[in-house]
Parts: sequence; C-alpha cells; structure tokens
Amino acid sequence: VSQQFFNIALFPGMLGAIDCSHMKILSPGEEDAERFRCRKDFFLLNVQTVCGADLSIRNVVARWPGSVHDSKIFSNSAVCLDLQTNLIYKNYHLLGESATYGPRDGKIAKAKIPENQEIITGRS
Repeated sequence: VSQQFFNIALFPGMLGAIDCSHMKILSPGEEDAERFRCRKDFFLLNVQTVCGADLSIRNVVARWPGSVHDSKIFSNSAVCLDLQTNLIYKNYHLLGESATYGPRDGKIAKAKIPENQEIITGRS
C-alpha cells in the first residue's frame, strides 16, 4: 500500500487516506438518540473510512453519532491504536485534512486541502 501511494503521489510511508463523512440514518430510538440529530433535524452517523491508493476500503468505523468530531473517532479507533503501539507501523502514517485532525493525532500527515498536486493526487 505504501509503495502504491509513493508511485502515485511521491509520499513515503503512507498507509492510507483518512476522512469522515456524515451518513443519514433513521432515529436509533434510544435515550441518547438526540446525539445523532443534526442541526438540519435529521439523524446522522459520522463514519470514518481509511482508503488505500487503489481506493480500496482498508478500515471503516461506523458507530459514532454525527455530533462527534472526526479526531475523537480517530483517537478511539483500532487504526489509531495500531499506529501508536505496533512497531511495524513506526515509520508510517495516514493522510488527512489539517483542519480535522489535531496535534494529538500524530500518525496523520496533515494537509491543507488543496495544498499541492501531490496531496490532491494522493487523496483521489
């Protein structure tokens, strides 16, 4: 996967591109259902996806309410734990938006989108 990203966008050590997207759902109907309601008055999941260079889906987290910030989803994910604790991934990272992921998300190479052609190519 890392070699594929390097071949496409000249990014060394990239394991994938990460982002979150809101997905409309029916009301979960539980006590905390309102956490899933957005300002437009419908219910959402905030779904994190990690994709490979060939656009294959490498990891999905689809359990957080739409009100939860992307960086919280990442910091509580198995992908984050693996990147932080597994020595195999010591020199590897994910590519994500700088406006989304903060300094504590150290294994995400942050990019202001669009910043340059390599980043645009690596994310598409």
